[in-house]
Amino acid sequence: MARKELVDASQVMGDDASSEALRKQLERIHRAESVISAVLRIGVLLSLTVVVVGVVVSFVGKPGTYLHSNAINKALLTRSSNYPHSLPAVFSGLSHFQGEAIIVFGLIILLATPILRVLVSAVIFALQRDRYFVPVTVFVFLVLVTSFLLGKAGG
Repeated sequence: MARKELVDASQVMGDDASSEALRKQLERIHRAESVISAVLRIGVLLSLTVVVVGVVVSFVGKPGTYLHSNAINKALLTRSSNYPHSLPAVFSGLSHFQGEAIIVFGLIILLATPILRVLVSAVIFALQRDRYFVPVTVFVFLVLVTSFLLGKAGG
């Protein structure tokens, strides 16, 4: 039932026990939506922050090279650029505070945000004992994770 329909139903029922149960259900739905919204907001803001830090580190770490060199700018757009192309390379670059690795890590956070949102939804549905949406959401989560594990970027 949609939230508007639940609100309308609670107004019709009055202040009896079923109305109180309906209000509690509406509160649980609102809390779940708030948690999911927070996961998405925090993930996007964290990703943006990490990418901006990576850009700043890239420009500060190599004074003038990114701003004034066409050869370096062209190299950044090719597959042989300094950007790491695997998770071990990203984590190695992070340990050496390389701007390119920080940027890629920010993009990984951005990609992981909707996957985390699906996982959080599954947990919320499990806590609500929703027998229909738990398996559906877990299936969607597994499809997302499998696609990332089996997928391959590039050619």
